[in-house]
Amino acid sequence: MRSPLVVCATDGAFGRRRTIALTTVAERAQVGFPPGWGVTTLVDRVLRSVGIEPRVDLEVNDTDTLLDLVEAVVGIAIIPEATLQFGFDMPFYINFVNGVGANIPILFGFGFEYHVDDHIGIGVNTRFGPSIFAGNFEGGGFFSTAVFGFITQAGFAYRF
Repeated sequence: MRSPLVVCATDGAFGRRRTIALTTVAERAQVGFPPGWGVTTLVDRVLRSVGIEPRVDLEVNDTDTLLDLVEAVVGIAIIPEATLQFGFDMPFYINFVNGVGANIPILFGFGFEYHVDDHIGIGVNTRFGPSIFAGNFEGGGFFSTAVFGFITQAGFAYRF
């Protein structure tokens, strides 16, 4: 049975194998997500289907931290090949072109990330929402306005 999961480990115990018996990962320290999350439910279901009781030795709430802990050899992680993300961003930008101004976007959106293996990830992230601009611009005095913004980013990541 092919599972839509990727086992992430950096200590070389699994080499570059394309498939790994789940019984071998059950014996290792594991980092993962909290109970009730969709990712956790999927991983638990797959492990139980082969008679392994799932366990997580250290819980985190985001993929970046999870992979950082794997890289630090705290434990291995079992994650789906692909994940969907929903989020909220509120960056703050200061512009120094033709005066000084600030841009404060309030962005909501979603993303998709595909984990090719434990080193390579490909993703798309889309955010949209209002942006507030304010500043003192050359020749125009103080200026403020709000517009609706839309940002899409595509990315490729390689983890050493």
